[in-house]
Amino acid sequence: MQSQHWAQAICLTFLLILTAGVNASAKVYRWVDDLGRVHYSDEPSADAVEVELKPATINQISVTTPISAAEQNSPEVVYQLTLVSPENEATIRDNNGDFSVKLSLSQPEPAGAFYQLLLDGTLYNEGQSQALFQLTGVERGSHTLQAQLVSPRGKILAQTQAITIFMHQAIYHPPRPQPRAK
Repeated sequence: MQSQHWAQAICLTFLLILTAGVNASAKVYRWVDDLGRVHYSDEPSADAVEVELKPATINQISVTTPISAAEQNSPEVVYQLTLVSPENEATIRDNNGDFSVKLSLSQPEPAGAFYQLLLDGTLYNEGQSQALFQLTGVERGSHTLQAQLVSPRGKILAQTQAITIFMHQAIYHPPRPQPRAK
């Protein structure tokens, strides 16, 4: 998420610089109407006088995210997140499309961190503190699963390898009524 904020800041800065260049080349005219009101426009009128503009001032703003003392002094911790069940290429048989996903972390998660699950590359939930997910209503067919451990600031601390599962839902065809013998 932090890289997304940087990208937005760079785009915004670029647009401001581009706009400043366009505005710097525009002429501004000033005139006073019959009632004594002063007007400014980019189009000249009969009594208009061109206004001399000062060069554009470019403001540069840099935003830094404060780092807590605990984060500055603590060494980088490497977390390993594993998807325990279901196994890769497992076939899950459930007519409702319900099943559980169990995760394992190499060490205790940091305070405020949460787990999130991706089903077919799309976020399945908003995040939770438990390493056990209950999925419901998953359509039949092939799906990919991947889990992530995310810090409170949105940094992905660890993620599992993506696995493939196969959801099997049996189709029940009731027996056809037999014609009655006459």
